[in-house]
Amino acid sequence: MSFFDKIMSHDEAKKVVKEEGWDSFLNMFQQDYESYNLYSCSTYWFNADDPHYICKFRGTGGDIIIGWEGVHDK
Repeated sequence: MSFFDKIMSHDEAKKVVKEEGWDSFLNMFQQDYESYNLYSCSTYWFNADDPHYICKFRGTGGDIIIGWEGVHDK
């Protein structure tokens, strides 16, 4: 079993946040993981410019951990 719930492109994730905002990024995952009742997303991964930091969504039904292509999928 993988530590990550999803692997995605770090650059694409940053692009979505820059172009559409944090609310849109959170909403995208709220729709995909509806039963988790996600309410927040970590921001350190975005500000650090280091793709080794994971992205974590918190929810009342559990958390979702996002890893990055080329970093966490090896």
